[in-house]
Amino acid sequence: MIDHLQDGVVDAEYPARTIVISGTTNFVATTSGDLPDGMTFDPTNGMVSGTPTVSGVFAFQVQVTASNSPVLTRKYLLTIAPAGEVLPPHSSVDTSASPANCRTTSGDGVYTNGTTATVTATPAAGFAFVNWTDNGELASTSASYTFTNLVNRSLVASFVAVPRLSLSALQPDALVIIWPTNF
Repeated sequence: MIDHLQDGVVDAEYPARTIVISGTTNFVATTSGDLPDGMTFDPTNGMVSGTPTVSGVFAFQVQVTASNSPVLTRKYLLTIAPAGEVLPPHSSVDTSASPANCRTTSGDGVYTNGTTATVTATPAAGFAFVNWTDNGELASTSASYTFTNLVNRSLVASFVAVPRLSLSALQPDALVIIWPTNF
């Protein structure tokens, strides 16, 4: 799937954009969230197209399943400018987590360049936050990460399972703490 979508303008045809780039046509794509009125997502070819009739920032998510590939999910932020208006330089920030079922992240949005944004990762029960990465490179080890916007960013919050501790009293005057470890 592509990283980001270009901006559009109200009442101007949006250039048809393929979001899902696949080596096979055997994929299933679904979308959730909001596209602007006048625009559609075609799940058979993974393409966004149309002529937006309203301005704003629209957030939607695409999930793709292919026969021999893992399920991929990506958030997109699509900015549509009012007709005749030029938007200031801006960047989009989207967040995701790895593994996907053990967290919540926040801070997604479109920000004027030069302003700051804060993304936050909150682990689910039994998980701990590790770090934020951007294109596979370490961005921060803080669960709350603040940065200056200059370019589009797709940040991934990494989490690990936290081992469960157990206590055992095997003999008088002794306490044993037990937890699983990696070998």
